[in-house]
Amino acid sequence: MKFSILPLALAATLSSIALATQATEDMPETEPASIAEPTPPAVSEAEAAPYLEVAMEHIMLHDELGTVLEKVNDKLTADAAVADTQDILQRLLVLSQKDKQLPVPSAEVAAYITTKLQAIEIEELCDRSIGALITLLTEIDPPCYGSRELRDKLTQIANCLMGAE
Repeated sequence: MKFSILPLALAATLSSIALATQATEDMPETEPASIAEPTPPAVSEAEAAPYLEVAMEHIMLHDELGTVLEKVNDKLTADAAVADTQDILQRLLVLSQKDKQLPVPSAEVAAYITTKLQAIEIEELCDRSIGALITLLTEIDPPCYGSRELRDKLTQIANCLMGAE
């Protein structure tokens, strides 16, 4: 079974956040809430490096996409964002191929990557990138303020992120 490390890392990070939130909610109010830092599993950095690199590149692309899309507020800015979204799409396609070439990571490597990515605000990052993409494609009438080129690029990005390329 082949899968991308980013969804794994996102899911694990969000799960750990949910568990930490639940743990602090279950504690009596008289005790201070403290959550111990997880101990990274015993994995060599060299073994995890390709997976961490792919995950970090995904994160950077999401950050760039969010930055580009937050400026889109009319047809003129939508048309201006086409070149940047095309660049992000091309880099995402290359990264997806790179990700597919990696073997399935061991549980230890996956846990190591998750630990390394815990400090990143994944939920906020997804809101900025995927949230903006969904808003532009579904909540704006006409989609993407009428920019067909931006709509096409964002649709391709969404397909790539869902693995439909």
